[in-house]
Amino acid sequence: MKSFIGSLALLTLVSCGKNTEEFLYNEHHRDWQLVQARAAKDCKENSKIFKAFKHRSDFSKYFNQESYYKVKVVKENGAKYNDFIKVQINGKSNMTISYFDTDRESESLSVEFTASLNNALVAAISNGVCDHRKTFQYGHSDLDRSDYLNFSDVRKEGDDSNYKQVTDDFKAVVSYPLALIYWNRSIKTYNKSSGSSETNTYSIEAFSKEKCASDAKCKQTDWRFGSAQMIVDPQAHDSQDLDSVIMELN
Repeated sequence: MKSFIGSLALLTLVSCGKNTEEFLYNEHHRDWQLVQARAAKDCKENSKIFKAFKHRSDFSKYFNQESYYKVKVVKENGAKYNDFIKVQINGKSNMTISYFDTDRESESLSVEFTASLNNALVAAISNGVCDHRKTFQYGHSDLDRSDYLNFSDVRKEGDDSNYKQVTDDFKAVVSYPLALIYWNRSIKTYNKSSGSSETNTYSIEAFSKEKCASDAKCKQTDWRFGSAQMIVDPQAHDSQDLDSVIMELN
């Protein structure tokens, strides 16, 4: 089972016009599981950041019909280069995301992203972030923000003396399509037995059509690539399997 950072359940008491928060439960209390479940439900349904991402399932309302992004890639082997993304809105609930891989052009791809996938991805993130079980460790930034969310998905296999751990550190920006977190993260792998570690980083920034047209790499593509399917697993947080990821491309 994965580990996620949660918080103790709170009960707000009103006394003499003042609100005070008291910790009334711990993991040994008979109602602990019920309180945790209620806290998780409230987190998923009422956190400002998750509401913001759900609203943006109406693509034509919140995103420009055509937009471009630059992806700064830094690999463990020292390689540094820029890839590019074009997003085309195809109505209220569908968009095409075309990723131009400048290092390996044959691996460039186009993905159809839908409103239902957007909502499934929100669920996958919030299921992990809002899981308050003590055995979980899921780092995240302030859920009351409405502009971005940083969160980390940690998967670990093996015992304390011999294990492998993979950590995905994502940044989800509300003004970008949520699917772009696939290319807005660092992927860290650590092997305890060998002491080896590896980090590959991808970071996105908005890139105008004009800048793309003047960039030697970006302007060379017609954005028609082989298609890939995005798969989202809303329950991925509940497994320590290293391959248990919230999203993948096939």
